[in-house]
Amino acid sequence: MNQTHKTIVVGGLFVGSLALLLYVWFSDGTSSSGGVAPLRPGLIRATDLEQGTAPTKEVIASQPTVADGLLVRMARVTLTPARPRSVPEATRNIFDYPPPPPPKPVPPPPPPPITLQSLSPQRVFARSTLSYELLVQGQPLPEGARVILDGQLVASERTSDNQLRVRLTPDLTANARNATVRVIVPGQATKWYSNDLTLMVEAPPNPNDQYRYIGLVTDAGGQNPRAILATDTEYQTVRPSEPIGRFRVKTITRDQVVLEDTQLPGVSHTMPLSSGPPLAGGVPPVSGYPQPPQPVYQAPQGYQLQPQYNPGQPVTSDPNLTVKPQEGNVGMPVIVGEPGVLKPVDGQGRPQRPFNRQRPPNQ
Repeated sequence: MNQTHKTIVVGGLFVGSLALLLYVWFSDGTSSSGGVAPLRPGLIRATDLEQGTAPTKEVIASQPTVADGLLVRMARVTLTPARPRSVPEATRNIFDYPPPPPPKPVPPPPPPPITLQSLSPQRVFARSTLSYELLVQGQPLPEGARVILDGQLVASERTSDNQLRVRLTPDLTANARNATVRVIVPGQATKWYSNDLTLMVEAPPNPNDQYRYIGLVTDAGGQNPRAILATDTEYQTVRPSEPIGRFRVKTITRDQVVLEDTQLPGVSHTMPLSSGPPLAGGVPPVSGYPQPPQPVYQAPQGYQLQPQYNPGQPVTSDPNLTVKPQEGNVGMPVIVGEPGVLKPVDGQGRPQRPFNRQRPPNQ
């Protein structure tokens, strides 16, 4: 086929296409078979409404419209709106929020592989030079089990399948506390460990909770000192090395008394001189013998009594009060409270001897 034939074929196709387009534009849409086709999806021709061949939908005919010189009759399809779904009424106040659910319980940890049952003894005293023997009962106790006291690994001896023996040295019981006892196997602490038991390390008994040091009794020249101790109901005079309850007097001075515990070696207590008042209803004893209560006299009207001094309390000196020396040996001197306050002095301010066997000159 040469170039001329090609040109003729292309021209024929162009003319045919142009004729087809003109036919579609100017045609009224009728066909030889009498069928009617919609122009585009969603649009219905007016002839469909007249012939009753429209789809089963609610169709409302629109007014004829002229567009580009052509009469266009179309129909507007109105679909029936869908009914909303019915929602039931709320059975509660939607603004009343329910409480949150309770948290899930935490499962308890698994029991330790070693179960400790008891300690013997359960309590010891602190500050003593004694070494206690502690027996730890538990099961099972594997080979190599050791005792830990407050996180400190101590020497242990496995005496049986369910018993360990521990020696508590004085450095382990130096302070009063509640010590924690646990058993582990060194190197396998995550596999072999036990529950905790409590060993009570108590403070030793203190004599200051029961007695008060209220005064000192001596012979002439300050020899043979004796301490006056008071309880809630009575007085007691003790000498060095004498027992008083579970304690023994170690030393006596003007300021304090040192007592040692007879049941706990190495434990001693200091009892300072008390400045409080004496017990009601009595005065300190002299040479170990209590004196009867002193009566209280009321001064007649218009008279004034001399100031009275309570033993055991500091005394304020009165410049108008004179001290007369007594004749003979009237008893042992008693120093109560602050020693040296009631010592008589001579005219030059020098202390007099507590006993003077020479009679005073006749006046």
